[in-house]
Amino acid sequence: MSSAEIILLIGQLYLGLGALFAVPFLLLGVQRLDHAADGAWTFRLLALPGCVALWPVLALKLLRRRSAA
Repeated sequence: MSSAEIILLIGQLYLGLGALFAVPFLLLGVQRLDHAADGAWTFRLLALPGCVALWPVLALKLLRRRSAA
């Protein structure tokens, strides 16, 4: 396996995990971080690519919010 294939595999894994995180986050978790996003489906559709890309940051924010509550 070449280094380019390994890099592509890591990128695919990262984006796959991001997609698995983003769907439940946008359906259930986004209200915990931003109350203005409650019920706004257009916002959720626009936020989907960002959630996929930044899923580790959002996951940490959710975990910190839960531990503080």
